[in-house]
Amino acid sequence: MRQINWDLDGVIVPSESYKAAQWALAKLRQSGVLSEVDYNMLVAGDGTTARRLYDWVCTEQAPLHQFVRGLAGLSRGETLRRLWSAFPEGGNAEDLDHLRDASKESVMGIMTEPIAGTVRFARAAAGRLRQAIVTQTDDASVCSLIRRGVVPGGVFDAVVCCGGNPRLAAISGSSAKKVAAHIAACEQFGVPPSAAIAIDDSVDGLRAAREAGLVCVGLRQAGNPHDLAAYADVVVSDLGPLARPDVIDALANAGPAEVAACLKGVAK
Repeated sequence: MRQINWDLDGVIVPSESYKAAQWALAKLRQSGVLSEVDYNMLVAGDGTTARRLYDWVCTEQAPLHQFVRGLAGLSRGETLRRLWSAFPEGGNAEDLDHLRDASKESVMGIMTEPIAGTVRFARAAAGRLRQAIVTQTDDASVCSLIRRGVVPGGVFDAVVCCGGNPRLAAISGSSAKKVAAHIAACEQFGVPPSAAIAIDDSVDGLRAAREAGLVCVGLRQAGNPHDLAAYADVVVSDLGPLARPDVIDALANAGPAEVAACLKGVAK
């Protein structure tokens, strides 16, 4: 194998929980559970308020937060539709979308650490395998994460954002965009998709990678509600134990059919 294509949300950074909190806080404001004062402080970028409300929604509003986490991997429109269908109290779907938009930067701004096991593995693979971030997150958000050090510098060779590439932006459908993005990331380094590994934590992401022709590794971490086994060649819960020279060497020398065997012996 010659390349790893990394998903961003939920794989490199623990953003799925923060994104779920954005939607949950918007719904709580819309239904009147979250006060206007707190919401306005959140929108204004008050970091202390953002951290307090994030902790509150993850604990005292856990059922709502977990419901939204279960929608990870869906498009924004489908997430909005399902959330509104399940919790239709107050306002309308368009207002809910606007409330989420207004607060998302403040919520994401309190995310300061990447996923430790992923970073250990990516650093171990740097220089041995090409590494690209393939994501539907917008360019500005990815640049902000890199600038703040949440995504470590000097590890990844390329970033392919589905919305930031004119060729990809012209493709209809989030799944089709992700398929094309994987192929585009491989083309940057002249690597055939069959010689690349995709690491993703969502069913839709793994489906897209498989359709693009990559070998698929599912990352199932705490709180991930998805059954990844049917869509991945191998599923692991922590990449940290795989950050060993012998494992990286084995992957670099493996063919597509051998990747699962390289990882299963040490996967947790």
